[in-house]
Amino acid sequence: ESGVILEPNTTTVTILDDDGLMIGFNQTIYSVEEGLNVTVCINATDIDGTLLREVNVTLSSFDVSATTEDYTAIEKNVTFSENETQICLDVMLSDDDILEEDEDFLLILATTDDNINVTLSPNETRVIIMNDDTVTIGFNQSSYNATEGSDTSVEVCTSVLNGILGRNVTVTFFTTDGTATSAVDFPQVVDELTFTPTERQLCHNVSTKIDGDFENDEDFCLNLSQNMSQLESGVILEPNTTTVTILDDDGLMIGFNQTIYSVEEGLNVTVCINATVINGTLLREVNVTLSSFDVSATTEDYTA
Repeated sequence: ESGVILEPNTTTVTILDDDGLMIGFNQTIYSVEEGLNVTVCINATDIDGTLLREVNVTLSSFDVSATTEDYTAIEKNVTFSENETQICLDVMLSDDDILEEDEDFLLILATTDDNINVTLSPNETRVIIMNDDTVTIGFNQSSYNATEGSDTSVEVCTSVLNGILGRNVTVTFFTTDGTATSAVDFPQVVDELTFTPTERQLCHNVSTKIDGDFENDEDFCLNLSQNMSQLESGVILEPNTTTVTILDDDGLMIGFNQTIYSVEEGLNVTVCINATVINGTLLREVNVTLSSFDVSATTEDYTA
């Protein structure tokens, strides 16, 4: 057409992409023993399509109960290339020799890419560092001696014999009968002992009862256990039993019931020997020797 000028004779139409991209962890929780590495995977899913451009997200770690003494902190860019749907990374965990609670930290995804419809889900995962350390708690001695009814009770000590405590540990301390019984010879004990990171030895006074009986030494046991409903992971009880021997201190008096016997020759003389427990009863076998010795009479006059 004469006189028609086309200017501008072109324009650009930009097609705004409305396809959604979902990026997120493939797990919301990872549980790994300390000292190992945890492999964390991030998935990229283009909703109803294919990833045809590069996408960047940021992966960061954040302390919860675990700190960077327990793992290597991470702050890095993660780049998904065209058609890439999963990226896996290793996070290093530290190892120690301390018995402690399981600890955790978070890994979080973020993006500042405003040119793409990105949904971060799940954008957070929790890494649980499982404790693999142990401590050994036990009696300091395999046996103790206690005098019956003594004013000073015997001190029985229990210690953390091996390992390092990073948390409190509670065990049960209790008595069981042996040849000695709690009804007669000692007071029954059931108690809890709580060890802390700063208190590695606990002592308990165990007393005995006076019975006044002349008897053999007797014993009973002291034991350590854990509540079955609240078992302390990583706690070894060894030795978990010790024996307390009660040394009998009761006195026994043995003697003739007369100091002189007068008998006509040709007759027998009956001699009596008495055993008397001072304030008690004779409850065990006792042997004494009876011997004859000449004075003016000889064995021609009596049977030795």
